[in-house]
Amino acid sequence: GHRFSFLFYTDRDTAQTVNNGIAKSALVDRLSEYGVIQEVGLAELDGELDRALGATSDAAWPDEIQRSWPWFIMGVSQTWLKLMSEVRATRPLSARASVVTLLDYYREINDEVSTLWRNQGQHVYFHHLNALFGYQPLIIRETNLKRF
Repeated sequence: GHRFSFLFYTDRDTAQTVNNGIAKSALVDRLSEYGVIQEVGLAELDGELDRALGATSDAAWPDEIQRSWPWFIMGVSQTWLKLMSEVRATRPLSARASVVTLLDYYREINDEVSTLWRNQGQHVYFHHLNALFGYQPLIIRETNLKRF
């Protein structure tokens, strides 16, 4: 199985709005009833953020990378969400679709996005990201398909 984590940092009111939206979501209820979602856990909002934003990264990374990571991953996340939105826009889905239809739909969307990543990722993302670093060499562990 997989555990999905949705981490976000915001003010208390916005966090409460997001938590309420998840807790009251008809889609979450439908997916839970169907057994796709086994558990939804929402973070408590009663304390202050007890660690720096950079601490959400890998503790083994150098401090400079940890502190810059949140800005990188935010841009990557926004890019991925926009890509999903663009692919979905080519295939409208009825709001009344069954859970089975919904799951099939998102498998197809995921397959299409995965194909775009596999076929275009090297140039579109890695080449242009490498340009930011002046095309300096990068150590990559060799495999047939690259996963990072």
